[in-house]
Amino acid sequence: MMNNRRLPAAIRRFLGYALHERARWGTLRFQLFITYAGVSLLVLSLGAFFFYASTTKIVKERAEQLTLQNFKQAESSLLAIRSEMDKTSKVLLANESVRSYMDRPLSQAEEVEATATLTQLFNDVLFRYDNIHSIYVYSESGKILGVTRKKLYTSSDSGLTSWAYASGLYEHVLDTFPGMDWQSNVKVKDQEAVFRYPETAEWNDSLILASRAIVSSYQERPLSILTLSMKESSLSPFFAELAGITKGWIYLLDGSGNIIRGNGQDGRERDTSVFTLEHANGNKYGSYTTRNEHEKLRVVYYRVGTTDWTLVKEIPYREFSKDSNTLKKIVIVMLLASLLVAWVLAYYWIMRLTVPLSKLTKAMKQMEVGNVGFEVAGMAHNEIGRLGMQFNKMSRSIQELIETNKHTEEMKREAEVRTLASQINPHFLYNTLNMVKWMAAVQHAPNIEETVTALGNMLRPIYRETSVFTTLGDELGYIKHYMTIMNHRYGEGTLIHVDVEEELMQAQVPRFILQPLLENCFVHGMSQKYAGTIKLSGRVEGGLLVLEVKDEGKGMSEEKLVELRYRLAKEKIGGEPGAARAHGMGLLYVNQRIQLHAGESFGLDVFSEEGKGMTIRMRLPLEYKV
Repeated sequence: MMNNRRLPAAIRRFLGYALHERARWGTLRFQLFITYAGVSLLVLSLGAFFFYASTTKIVKERAEQLTLQNFKQAESSLLAIRSEMDKTSKVLLANESVRSYMDRPLSQAEEVEATATLTQLFNDVLFRYDNIHSIYVYSESGKILGVTRKKLYTSSDSGLTSWAYASGLYEHVLDTFPGMDWQSNVKVKDQEAVFRYPETAEWNDSLILASRAIVSSYQERPLSILTLSMKESSLSPFFAELAGITKGWIYLLDGSGNIIRGNGQDGRERDTSVFTLEHANGNKYGSYTTRNEHEKLRVVYYRVGTTDWTLVKEIPYREFSKDSNTLKKIVIVMLLASLLVAWVLAYYWIMRLTVPLSKLTKAMKQMEVGNVGFEVAGMAHNEIGRLGMQFNKMSRSIQELIETNKHTEEMKREAEVRTLASQINPHFLYNTLNMVKWMAAVQHAPNIEETVTALGNMLRPIYRETSVFTTLGDELGYIKHYMTIMNHRYGEGTLIHVDVEEELMQAQVPRFILQPLLENCFVHGMSQKYAGTIKLSGRVEGGLLVLEVKDEGKGMSEEKLVELRYRLAKEKIGGEPGAARAHGMGLLYVNQRIQLHAGESFGLDVFSEEGKGMTIRMRLPLEYKV
């Protein structure tokens, strides 16, 4: 056994005090090292966090500044495009051919001539300005003229059901007069569908419309509108250049919050925006942090001039950390190397300081596995050494105490066997035998044989059975013989009513545990009136076996009941054997026997009222005979 225990101990000594050794986790050495390591890790973590946060903040601010600078450069280009469209529209509106085309009805010949003139004029504009995709004129009467780089469109929409009228564009441009109205996300199909030509490949292309009202020369009020359009895709190279500055999405929003154009570094177009005009809160530019469905973003916005257009840049937070990763890795490696050296030195000195405690711990483990009397040798002359001396003294005391307890237990069991053999009071045996003698001398009654038989049945288990426990059924049979004798002795006026379930008959109980309780009913409960009913019941309650003996005797006063309960709780059996028959001593014996076998949580509870009898409740562990 000892050799088997020395092998793992040798292995543990060979491994030293490795941190992965589970048996060492509770040592002071390990706790000191973990404390030092934890503090070091905390300092490292805080340093790394603040370093990362500060570098990320610097990178973020630089990225925002660079984005704003590029937005300012982009602002001039976008304003130039808008200015170009604005000037072009004013030039066209100042042209007499445009104004006269819309002022009055024309004959067929005049219509053909005016259309040719405007077509040539609009084609010159399209040739001069690459950004302009088409030019449309919408009149109050529904007359529509459209010119693109490929086609000339004319139509008469007298019902005003085409897109320009139905969408509200026409009315809105008139209300905007004399200013220019800008709209985005308009499809080519919206304008060309009114001409009933076959669908073309570019019908789904998106346009930006710049519209202005045309004032009549005669009535001096707007009667028609002029619309210049350019494709949103013409802004793609411009946004691709801006998006390539830092990774993320960049796009242009109109006054309604719709994306005019936008894309990312990968060239894909942007469909939805995390930015809304409420975020700007009236500011020309700014930034804030938000999240989309995938990641955390830093949003930078910039309003273009005095227009309602806004440039927006969404930068993923992961982009901010890239520039600082290299420096962060270098610093972390240096910190980890320093931390490792500090841990090695700290572990070395902690190990030296805790060697005496390790010896003392090993000695305690020897005691834990039963090696009582083990002592520690070679302790230093300091506080820990004095602790070791006290441990050696305690170890010797424990060994002596174990030997003493072993001897005491042996003596206790021998005394209990003797106590069991003497449970029936010699005085009771004397009176019973004397009664049998007088019954034999005076009368020849059949109850003599019954009494002697009952007495023999009672004496037989006392002298033949040496086991401490018996079944509840056997104990009730013993009680039956006892009641036979007591009724012959006192006149057969006492009945016993037993209420115990059949499955409890095999429950284990200490031998001769009920007889003292019944004797208490006769001797102290009934006094000179030996008549009535004794109720004995048994049940399972809370996992315990509960037995109750209840008589109809004189009971006891509250003062005596308190005194008896106190004695049951506090007093131990002792003194001269002759004192065992003093009032309550039989109950003390029973209570003490139960607690010796089952523990102090078990025993007797007593309930009584003067003149109303007494109830004794016995609590035992519920165990069955195997």
